[in-house]
Amino acid sequence: MNAIRKMKENEHAVSPIVATLVLIVVAVVGAVAVGTIMGTFSSDVSKKTSAGEAGSASSAEILIGGSTTVQPVAEAIAKEYKKVSPGVEVSVNGGGSGAGVNAVGMGTIDIGASSDLSKITTARTTHPEWDLRETMIGGSAVVFIVSDDVTVNGSVSDTELKAFYENGTPIANITATTAYHRAESSGTEETAANWVRGKNSFDDIPSRDNLKTVSGNSGMLAAIQTDTVGLGFIDMGFAFPATGGVASGIKVLNITGYQPTTKDNIKDAAKGVVQGYTSTKYPKGLARGLYLITAGEPSILEKDFISFAAGPQSIDAVHAAGVFHVLDLM
Repeated sequence: MNAIRKMKENEHAVSPIVATLVLIVVAVVGAVAVGTIMGTFSSDVSKKTSAGEAGSASSAEILIGGSTTVQPVAEAIAKEYKKVSPGVEVSVNGGGSGAGVNAVGMGTIDIGASSDLSKITTARTTHPEWDLRETMIGGSAVVFIVSDDVTVNGSVSDTELKAFYENGTPIANITATTAYHRAESSGTEETAANWVRGKNSFDDIPSRDNLKTVSGNSGMLAAIQTDTVGLGFIDMGFAFPATGGVASGIKVLNITGYQPTTKDNIKDAAKGVVQGYTSTKYPKGLARGLYLITAGEPSILEKDFISFAAGPQSIDAVHAAGVFHVLDLM
């Protein structure tokens, strides 16, 4: 029986149990983001209890946490799943891919979410006892963005971005001067950093005034929208909303040597990840899968939700989150 179901057996003990779990996770893993996932969940449960709603809450619950790229996708899927399984409550929180992998491995959430397969494979090597099992539910890619106020007269290469991030070297044809990266363990950051500089993050770069950190894809989008000289990276789902066009306040950069950065061209790169070919339309290194993870064999309830997420019933929900369903990439 998983940790969440145990909590629901004793409504009055929920808060202390969650608090203890958070202390254990932080002590063992040292991941503040994991505490954030559980803290958010604890707050949600406390609100239900204080409002006298615990008695009428769903008899079954799934707690999902991790990637802020997968978060809106899982939230959209959960709404559709609720229509066919009204007795199941699905709670979705962010925290970053690294936190999601660690939290599910330690049993503090039911399903982890990651936009970075390497974080899963690394954890599988480091903690074989977790018996991590991932299911791909979608595909996406990282895109580089600048403020709408930045002048862009050409494309940008990985070499130019490397010099810009590591040394603050100006990029020809682009007037951005401030570089942004992620503050937490993030699949989006790892994808961007690997493509730009062959490392898993930008964290080892010496601090300077024009190198800043933000949390989550939403935080990155907000930062670039408000910084008139800012350049950063986000998941395509945040740059190209399902309503069409590009998110307000930003420009999406084209990559030197590839076709314009559009959803159709990104889709070709995402297909390449699944089908094993290298796209000429968008860098394969910036494309990635979106995964749900369990520790060991999923429970019947977890398996049902994951199957729903990877199946045709969730296609519209995944598209509404601005990314590709796994079936789009087959």
